[in-house]
Amino acid sequence: MNSIGKYTNGTLFLVPLKDFGFVQGLVCRHNAKGTVFARFFPPRLRNNRTQMLPVAETSVFCGRVGDLGLRTGAWPIIGRLSDFDFEKWPLPKFVRLAGNVPHVVTYDDQLKIVSDCIAAREDLTGTECDDGLMGHGFVEIKLTRLFENEKEGSL
Repeated sequence: MNSIGKYTNGTLFLVPLKDFGFVQGLVCRHNAKGTVFARFFPPRLRNNRTQMLPVAETSVFCGRVGDLGLRTGAWPIIGRLSDFDFEKWPLPKFVRLAGNVPHVVTYDDQLKIVSDCIAAREDLTGTECDDGLMGHGFVEIKLTRLFENEKEGSL
């Protein structure tokens, strides 16, 4: 596929890690303003010619990300899930702190806020994503740290 900047829901891409290799990502939602919700999957890949079919439950990291890496080709697009289905790839709830008070934020499929409610800490499940918008460089560093013990990539 390898078209720079052309992505949609279900687009598979690779994120280069800072030390070596890549991690595969999946665009699960996007808007027209340069934001995507993406999930990232093990294992560390040795080269940029490998493509695996991701499974939602195996995602090791997810969040709202700026699309600069996709638009510039820094994150190579490697394919698309032909059977991408919103129901199989649901959005999680997101949490942000306002002062010291947690808020649970819910987004629709165009990444517009549907609700923003104060939550009790004991009601949080730990499956929520941080509500911050991450840049592509931050994601590359975060994934490199997540995979630092996997020095000999699987594929």
